Amino acid sequence: MFTIPPHVLKRPNAFTPSEGSIWTNEHISKNMLQAHLDPSFEGATRNHRFIDKSAAFISTMAGPRIIDFGCGPGLYTERFAKLGHNVTGLDISSRSIAYAKAHDNQSTYYVHDYLQPAPTEMLHDFATLIYCDYGALSKENRKTLLHNLKQTLTSGGQLFLDVFSMHQYGAFEEAMIWEHHPSSGFWSSEPHLTLTQSTRYTKNITLEQTVVATEEETVVHYIWNEYFTLEQLEQELTDAGFLVEKRFDDVAGSTYTGQAPTIAILARVDSTRS
Repeated sequence: MFTIPPHVLKRPNAFTPSEGSIWTNEHISKNMLQAHLDPSFEGATRNHRFIDKSAAFISTMAGPRIIDFGCGPGLYTERFAKLGHNVTGLDISSRSIAYAKAHDNQSTYYVHDYLQPAPTEMLHDFATLIYCDYGALSKENRKTLLHNLKQTLTSGGQLFLDVFSMHQYGAFEEAMIWEHHPSSGFWSSEPHLTLTQSTRYTKNITLEQTVVATEEETVVHYIWNEYFTLEQLEQELTDAGFLVEKRFDDVAGSTYTGQAPTIAILARVDSTRS
């Protein structure tokens, strides 16, 4: 019998962490890796044709040494290495890093939580933070990430990142879906129920909340996203000690229009600030 305690249905404070990590859970992380590796699926990363295009574009801007924050199974890092860069990849998922190491012996990989100082003392010319990871963090955690990221860059080193735009926030659809899984599914290897609720939380934050109930336990997973105006994103980067250099509609270098689902920014460490 499946039981869902009433407290898991209460509205959490914004950016409340999940009870369990999708990146370290043995069963879920396996499914996340499969989603990353599906060349046409865009739930975990972008489709591989877009990755080819964006990696080639990023390579034209980047210096010799690239560090990729949240590299996953190495879809970008492997491409950067093949394009001639010296590459470091960081990701919290040990399963993803194991895959990356097995398929790319040119790059250096670390299992790492990027809210902690980077595990390498090497300074890099260029850092990437791709697929809107930045907006999945609270404002305080974004400050921590930018500080940690900045410490891995040379004086004048560059950062390239993307976020979801307010245009994408306007397209977000609220929904509530109950599903019964009589056997293994994405969220559990056991028979289970899931309640997935997608909610516009504030004027620029959304929550995708999934309650997973098995006969033994109930676990709640939160996927938060903050959506940005160009002005807000640029201000946060400036406050963190970066100078904004270029703006794009996406990480493949599309001309900035302000009407795309994402905003991509190229910024440089402000060497006049400590």
